[in-house]
Amino acid sequence: MVKLLKKIFNIDTELIKKEEAFEGFYAVCINLEDDASEIIKVNKRRWEIEECFRIMKSEFKARPMYLSREIE
Repeated sequence: MVKLLKKIFNIDTELIKKEEAFEGFYAVCINLEDDASEIIKVNKRRWEIEECFRIMKSEFKARPMYLSREIE
């Protein structure tokens, strides 16, 4: 005899309302043992890193490369 199980899913509207407060923001995990001024300095230059990746993804044209390494 096969017994079918029914699952009921609910939408947590209260949680959705709480999460909406953070839309447009993202969290950054860092090593908190470093000096705060150094962390701030690196974070301010983060846009340069992201800009480089954006350019590489959209404008960098290269033919497909297939690499392999023989394992002995």
